[in-house]
Amino acid sequence: MATSQGLLAIREPKLAEIRVLTTALAEAGISSALWGVCAAIHYGGGLCPLDIELVINSEDQECAYELLTSQGLIISTPNTDASPPTS
Repeated sequence: MATSQGLLAIREPKLAEIRVLTTALAEAGISSALWGVCAAIHYGGGLCPLDIELVINSEDQECAYELLTSQGLIISTPNTDASPPTS
């Protein structure tokens, strides 16, 4: 079982840390998919290599948010502004 200590130990997007995060979600019955920096940039995301981005079904998002924030993680949400970035 992914413990809160395991989740709180996540500091960077390495394979072991991502495994802890996705395992905690899976144990709670929440399916997720890793959303890579390259894919996000292709689709207009403003990510940096330190982000861990997950795709979670809309019906599971509230539960995922509650699970992760209850373990002390700080969750960011995507910018909903559809306008293109300016230079």
